[in-house]
Parts: sequence; C-alpha cells; structure tokens
Amino acid sequence: MSDGAKKNYGRIVKWILIILVAAVAIIIGIRLIINSRHPAKDERPVVRVEMPQRRDISVFTEQIGTVHPSETVNVLAMMSGEILEVSFNAGDKVKKGDKLAVINSDGLKAVEIQVDAARIQLDAAKDNLERMTELYKTGAISQSSFEQVQAAAEGAQLSYDAAKENYDIQKKYSHITAPIDGTVEYKNAEVHKFAQQGSPLAVISGEGKNLVEFGVTEDSVNAIAPGDRVLVQKQGYESTGTITEINRMIGQNGLYSVKADLDLEGDISNNSRVVVTVLKKHADGALSVPITAVYHAGDTAFVYVLDEDNTAKKTEVETGIYDDEYMEIAEGLAETDKVIYTWSKELFNGAEVIVSD
Repeated sequence: MSDGAKKNYGRIVKWILIILVAAVAIIIGIRLIINSRHPAKDERPVVRVEMPQRRDISVFTEQIGTVHPSETVNVLAMMSGEILEVSFNAGDKVKKGDKLAVINSDGLKAVEIQVDAARIQLDAAKDNLERMTELYKTGAISQSSFEQVQAAAEGAQLSYDAAKENYDIQKKYSHITAPIDGTVEYKNAEVHKFAQQGSPLAVISGEGKNLVEFGVTEDSVNAIAPGDRVLVQKQGYESTGTITEINRMIGQNGLYSVKADLDLEGDISNNSRVVVTVLKKHADGALSVPITAVYHAGDTAFVYVLDEDNTAKKTEVETGIYDDEYMEIAEGLAETDKVIYTWSKELFNGAEVIVSD
C-alpha cells in the first residue's frame, strides 16, 4: 500500500471512531433526558390499613315457609243426626253467631220428652206444695210432713232445671253457628247427609293478620328468640313479621319449627309458599376486620399486619362469623394492630409497602 493510500485509510478510520463516539454520547444523552423526565417506577404496593374494631355481626339465612291464618277453627258436629239445613259455602265470609247448619237428632226429641215429663212433675209438686201450705197453716199436718212436701217440690224444680239445661245444650248442638268472624275455608255439609258426632262440617279461618310457619337449623334456633323480626317475601308481596313461637324439638325434616305473626294483613292466600329471611348467627361486640383483609390457604386463615418498618407481616388468625363487610377475629390480633385490607399481587410476607392516607 502506498503512503497516500495509508494516509487516506487512517483518516477514514479516524472519522469512523469519531462518529461512533458521537453516537454513543448522543444515546447516553437521550437516555439521561428520558430518565430525568420519567423517574424509575416505585414497585412497592400501595395499601390501606385499619385497626380491628368491636362490632355486632349478624348473619341471616333464607328458609321456605307457609302462610296460615292466625286463627283457624274446626266446626264439628256435636251430635249425630240428619242435616236438615245448610246455610254456607266454601269461601263465604261469616260473622260469629251466624247459622251454618241444622241437625235433626232423635236424641234431641228424647231430651224434649224428658223436659216435658219434668215440667209435669214440677207442676204437680208445686200444686201439692200450695195445698200442704194451707193445711200446715191450720195445723192439719205436721211440720215434718210439710218439710217433706217442700223437699219434693225443690227436687222437682232441680230435675226440671237439669232437663231444661240439657235440652238447651242439645238444641244448641243441633243448630251449628260460626264460632268466629272469618272465611269458610272448607265445607263438609250437605242437606239430608248424615253427620257423625265429632265429624268436621267446616273450617273457618279468622280475619286479620296471618302467620308464617317455617323451619330453621340448629344454628338459627340458638340465635333467635320470640320477638325477633323476620322478612317474608313472595312475588308481589312483602311483609315483616314477629316471631311468636319456637319449637325446641327437632322435626322429622331435621329443622326446628318456628311461627311468626305477619304485620301486613291480607294480600296473600292461605297455604302460600314464601321466602323467610331469619337470623342465623349473631355476635355482640365481636373483634372484626374488613372481610377483604382475610386470606385463606387451605384450612389456615391469615392477614397482613403493617410492621413498624412499613413491611407486611403475615399473621395467622382464627376467624368466626362474617357478613358482607366484616369478619370476626376470634384469635390472633390485638385491637392496636394495623391490618392491611386492600389486595395487591405484590403483597407477601416481608414486602415493603406504601400506606395510603
């Protein structure tokens, strides 16, 4: 290579080096400008904390219930006999004392004969007493004889009164009347049909408020008491109610029977199926944290507690009941602990965090 060619080659290499150095400088300068405008992102999770607080926690459950009238009366035939009259139909509104049916009974005729016979004996005894009274005044009969006549008259009066009372009762039994105001739900009486003593002729449901009967689990039966409130719902119907009766003996369906009076009158048919919202569990003054603060790994529950150096400390806890917002903490936390209740994928034991105000 000639001296001229070597000089040209050297100049070319020199310019190439200058250009490379300038390019590197430009790139470094650009990066410095970018970094100055966009500082490095802080990867620490931003969290919020809350100290455990004492709260009343209630958990509710829904059960299927059946609506019944608060008062239901079976109208029974109190004597056997042929039904002579029927004055009602199913669905009729009746008032207490309204005549429903008349029963003809041979027994009533027999009792009527007894009343007539007792009346005849009473009349005779009274006539005899009047005669003996006049004779006693004149001294024609002794005091003991007069006293016997008096006793006979009193006995005849008692016999008549007893026969008359029995007749009135039997006559009342033969005339069936409504025992309450209400609606006839069931009819089992037809003219000329024979009615057996004790057989049902009608079922009358009382007017006014209804009740709902439903079953609850053992948890609920231990949490509720008479006077507690329930919510009853069906499409197009909603009412609150008050628990009046709790059966402490478990039923064949594994539930405990509960009854509650409904506040809203009418607007729902008897035997309707409804949804009853009732208390299942309750805790007074339970130490609790937001439900979002509690994590589970298998059977173990834990929370993250903010340590003094602003790191998250994984802390195992024993939980209790919970509602939509808060969970009871039975063990594992103190009221002064700062519990992290916001979720972050960067949150782990020992993770440094930023606490948001």
